[in-house]
Amino acid sequence: MESFTEKEKKDIEAIWSKVDCERIGKEALVRLLLSHHSTQNCLNSLGNFSSVEEISSNPKVAAHGEKILQSIGAAMKHLDNLDSHFAEHRQDLGSKLHVDPDNFARFLNVLNVAFARNFPKEYTPEVGATFEKAFSAMKDAFSKAVTK
Repeated sequence: MESFTEKEKKDIEAIWSKVDCERIGKEALVRLLLSHHSTQNCLNSLGNFSSVEEISSNPKVAAHGEKILQSIGAAMKHLDNLDSHFAEHRQDLGSKLHVDPDNFARFLNVLNVAFARNFPKEYTPEVGATFEKAFSAMKDAFSKAVTK
C-alpha cells in the first residue's frame, strides 16, 4: 500500500478542488475514445463513435466521463486505504458495470494529460508526479478488487 505525505495530499486536494467533473470528465473520456480505439467496443452503448465530432458532441459520453471522474474523486478521499475503498465497490465495478482494469488505467493516463492541459501553472512536474503516484495506487487497488 502506497503512503502519501501531507504535502502530497495537499497538492492533490489543491488541484482536485478546481476540477469540473463534467467538463474534464468529458474531455478525458473523449481523449480515451480517440486515442484507444479498443475502448469504443466496451463503451458502444454510449452511441456513435464514427467521428471526432460524434464523440465530442455525444451527451452520453459527457455524462459517463463525469460519472467516472466523480468516482475517482470519491477514491481520492481514501488515498490511505484504496484497497478497502475499491473492495467495498467490487460488486458494482466488476459484476454490474464490467469495468475493465486496463481501460481504467488508460482513463487515468489520459486524465493526467487533461489535468496538465487544464491547470498549466498549478500542475507542475512535482504535482504531476504526485498524481501519477496516486493513479498508480488506484490502478493497483482497482485491479485487486475486480479480479478477486
